[in-house]
Order: sequence, then C-alpha cells, then structure tokens
Amino acid sequence: MTYSFLSPSGSVEGHGTARGLVDFRTGQSEAQIRFDFRGDMGVAAVILDPPEVYYHYPPAWLALPGGKEWLRLDWNSLAGVTTSDALTLRWDDPSQYVHALRATGSVHRVGTETLFGVETTHYSAVIDRKRVAVPATFLPWTGPVDVWVDPSGIVRRLSIKVRVADLGTTSMTTDLFDFGTHVVIAPPPDSQTTDYRTLLAGDVPEAPIAEPREGAVSSRGAWAKQANLICGRALDAISRLGKPTTTEAKRSYIAHVVQIAEWELTELAALPRPAGVESQRDELVHLIAKEVSFLQVGRLASIFGGSKSQIQALTREAEKVDARGNRISMRLGAAECAQEAGAG
Repeated sequence: MTYSFLSPSGSVEGHGTARGLVDFRTGQSEAQIRFDFRGDMGVAAVILDPPEVYYHYPPAWLALPGGKEWLRLDWNSLAGVTTSDALTLRWDDPSQYVHALRATGSVHRVGTETLFGVETTHYSAVIDRKRVAVPATFLPWTGPVDVWVDPSGIVRRLSIKVRVADLGTTSMTTDLFDFGTHVVIAPPPDSQTTDYRTLLAGDVPEAPIAEPREGAVSSRGAWAKQANLICGRALDAISRLGKPTTTEAKRSYIAHVVQIAEWELTELAALPRPAGVESQRDELVHLIAKEVSFLQVGRLASIFGGSKSQIQALTREAEKVDARGNRISMRLGAAECAQEAGAG
C-alpha cells in the first residue's frame, strides 16, 4: 500500500508505504507502515484481531506506561474514528468498496489492465456515503474510489482519494496479491500491551527525553537566552495555526500542537544544563515531557472518540503540570516558556 497526504494548498505533507498480511476468513491482518510526515520519519505497525486493534508507535510518538510496546483498542468502542484513521484501519477489507460501488448505481468501466500477471477490469465511481448501507466507521466519506477486479471477482487493486474540510487530501492505493498464502497472525501478549482506556484514565508516562551529553554545562543566563528562543519559536508556530472552527480542523490543530511540543521538548532537553540550577532545569524538562504525553493522549482521544468528561479530566491534569512548569520557567528566567506553555 502507498499513501500520501496533501495540504489544502496542494503541497505534500507526508507519504509512506505499508506491507502486510490479511486473513479474509477471520478478518485478522498485520502491517508494517513506513512513513515520512513533514520530515518526521518512522516505522509503525498495526495488528487487527477483531474486535481488537493493536498499534505499535515509534517511542517518540507515544510513550506507554510500564515500557509497554503496543496500544490496544476495542473495535466496538471506536465510534469517533476520523476519516483517515478509518481508512487505515479498514485497508484489509476491499470487498466493502466493491459493495459501495454497486450501491452507487453509477459505476464507470474504465478498461482492462494486467496486474501481477492477471488481467483485471478497472471500475470507477464516486461513493455517496448517504446511499451506502454500511457502518460509518468503514465508509465515512463521499469521494472517488477505483477498483481493479479479476475474472474471479477478486479485488486486485484499490485506490481511494478523500478530501477532508480544512485538512487537505488523503490518497491511498492498495495492491492485493499472493492469494492462498498460509497466514499466521498473532496479537501481542498482554504483557506488552496497554489498553487505550488506561491512558484516558490518566495513567500517562512522560515522553522520552534525549539528555545533553555528560558534563555539558552553560551559564544560567546563556541557558535562559537559548530556552527563550526555542519557546518563542514554538509560541509563534502555535499562533500561526489559527483557531480551528470545525471538528476535523480541531483534530488537525491538536496534531500540529503535539508536533510543535515534541520539537520544543527535544530542543530544550538538548541544551547544556545551567550551572547552579541543574535540578530546576531537570524538573522543568520532565514536566514538559509529561505535558507532551498528555497532548499525545489528547490527540488519540480526539481520534478514537474519547468522551467529553475523559478529555476534560486529561486537560485538568495537563493544566496542573503546565502551572508547575510555568513557575519554574519564571524562576529560571525563561519567561517565553511560561507563555508558550500557557498558550498550549
């Protein structure tokens, strides 16, 4: 599978590839996803074992309690899945798109093409979500879909393009081949997984920190100057995001704020420690790491349908951490960091 994300202006925001296995009898699947999103490269993994979904994120994207490696979600609880994530979750079941094409009643036969040594027929249509009787989690949008079907009625290629208001366009092409291969898919053991609801309940570890090299020390004034520059850039970046006005725009806003906060944490943690106030600097960095984790979990909650009360509880905990960080920032002379934290 290949995919790309375009901003509303048409510029490439990210791209990537995924390769995996699917057992169409059981609905199980697993995939390794390589991505480059705004220059942030990484590898993630997804295992679908209905009704549960397991995510393995790069550590910098999400720290899990107890050093766990996999995030577990119950499929039946994903009522608030967004368009892009629904596509990610259901790339394993191309038959849904064939049913959707039939339901539109206006399928266009494009022609024939040979894929993987097999002759296929290429069909195209625009799916109208209102006319398709399948769960909204599977097909939550209206947009163009192309499928390539072999003489046996098996889908060999699927291409989707989805435009989301205020966010841009997601394009995804999935090739299916090597049918009949013996597939063994095993979910990760419980000892390596954390339930998504645990994070929503507030059990949030701090984000990982890359500390400066051993013995690196600067003066207090020099450290404050550099810290103010870093936090000032973060504050400026957040202010340029503008105020989101739609649900999808709010999710995009949260994603951008998380990215900015992760950058800020990395830059501050890499500064040489200020002489004489090292412990206060260390506490500040760890508080920012904790706040970044709350932002990351808040982003997950916005994607996977966290309740209003859960999100409010996470916000209150983040505000407590933020307030402590503000006080330390002011004592260290890093007033821009206090302003930035308060703005987030």
